[in-house]
Amino acid sequence: MEEKDFKKIMEFSKLEIQFPNFEEQVMESIRKKEAEEKSFWRNIRWSWFLFLSGLIFGLIITDALSDFGLQYFGESSKIVLLVVEILIVVVFSLQFDNLIRLTFRKKNW
Repeated sequence: MEEKDFKKIMEFSKLEIQFPNFEEQVMESIRKKEAEEKSFWRNIRWSWFLFLSGLIFGLIITDALSDFGLQYFGESSKIVLLVVEILIVVVFSLQFDNLIRLTFRKKNW
């Protein structure tokens, strides 16, 4: 008798899914999140590569400009070069900070 009662109770506990493709939608959203995460890390690697390449290129250009006489500015060419160097340092510092924050942020998705 208990077994029949148990079966009857279990029949009441069946849930009908109102959305027939619910499982497919959930799996698709999981696949999308995985693809987004892979894309995010691929973009971060490219960002680091391009940042370091730009840093090296900027150092080479700055060194070349310091050896190259800027005759258009006369005596103030040293000041112009200093301003350009300061701008390069500020831009690269801000980009480095942003890249560090993106790379080491906690996942909250």
